[in-house]
Amino acid sequence: MSGENIVFNKSSILSVIILCALTVTTLFGTVGRAQAAAQCSVEAYYLYVRTGPGTQYPITQVYHQDNGFVVFGRNGDASWVSVNNGFGDTPVGWVAARFLKCYINLFTLPITIGPVEQPTCTLPFRLGGQVYARITPGPANSLRTEPGRGYGYVITYIPAGATVQVLEGPKCIGSIYWWRVSYANLQGWTGEGENGTYWMEPISGDPQLPPQTGRTYVVQPGDNLYRIAIRFGVNVWTLAQYNGIYNINSIYAGQRLRIP
Repeated sequence: MSGENIVFNKSSILSVIILCALTVTTLFGTVGRAQAAAQCSVEAYYLYVRTGPGTQYPITQVYHQDNGFVVFGRNGDASWVSVNNGFGDTPVGWVAARFLKCYINLFTLPITIGPVEQPTCTLPFRLGGQVYARITPGPANSLRTEPGRGYGYVITYIPAGATVQVLEGPKCIGSIYWWRVSYANLQGWTGEGENGTYWMEPISGDPQLPPQTGRTYVVQPGDNLYRIAIRFGVNVWTLAQYNGIYNINSIYAGQRLRIP
């Protein structure tokens, strides 16, 4: 083997290494260098824009599938990013990163979140370890898709005296402990109380629950949301929103859907 061939081979190897390094830099951003902004799009059917990085913050607007916008920064673990709608240089809110399609490594964005206001729930919760609870006399409790006032949307209202099954919680949002409950074949979040007044009380034993109402369907292998919607004569987007589905392509066999 000649010395000329050896030089040629080493040069080729060096060229490949440089090309790979440039490719990695393009895809993932230069290590240690923060990107100023980047273009992303929404992969879910809809995506809430909030005033801060977390579901405890109020919703300001909604982006829809394939909407494009610019991301400017992130929180510490890059689970939330600050965005705008592509006009101007000022962020308008925060969105959950898991519902985005971006062409950069989000960890290359600068951290732009300041101190987070901590929730303060002063009324002690009483439902810990309980399976059932009853709505106390007074106004009906709202059953929401997400815990907290102003988050998500109201599914229905639970009247005084109604019994609910406690599934998860509590989550302290604002000044209220929220619990995920089941009521009349619906599941959502409802508050336990505020300002010294309880809206729910624990029930011991196994109470007689009201009969479950409404249509349901168990997803079968090979199903998709479009076919299910056509089968029951409903709009696919309405069906998705009714079941809290953000990505209409993400259903699974055995999943139970409520039919509006």
